[in-house]
Amino acid sequence: MDVSSGDLTLDVAGDIVLDADGAEIILADGGTQFANLKNSSSDFEIKALVQDKDMKFIVNDNNSDVTALTLDGSEAGNATFNGSVTANAGVVVDELTIDADTITATDDFIIDATTNIFLDADGGEV
Repeated sequence: MDVSSGDLTLDVAGDIVLDADGAEIILADGGTQFANLKNSSSDFEIKALVQDKDMKFIVNDNNSDVTALTLDGSEAGNATFNGSVTANAGVVVDELTIDADTITATDDFIIDATTNIFLDADGGEV
């Protein structure tokens, strides 16, 4: 089907099923592919096809669009979160684990600052 102008609205009482036997759903604009959804073996892939473009996850917060997460395509997919990251089971970064009120290192633990390091314990002990 070739549609040269206008919108296409699918309004059904049940589900809309996209069943691609080639395992890939291609998203395009003006004939140029910009992303695809793919069944790759047992993985589900979302792939941006335009070089060095970002992938953004935008949510509506109090009637305003907010970019909650940006994956930077020009920086090897670096992730930038708009707010704090909550991980109730802890966070592991390389050899460092932060979980609740404990930081655990599997190797040497070095604190290095270009100016001062302050340890502030209201209980009076460090």
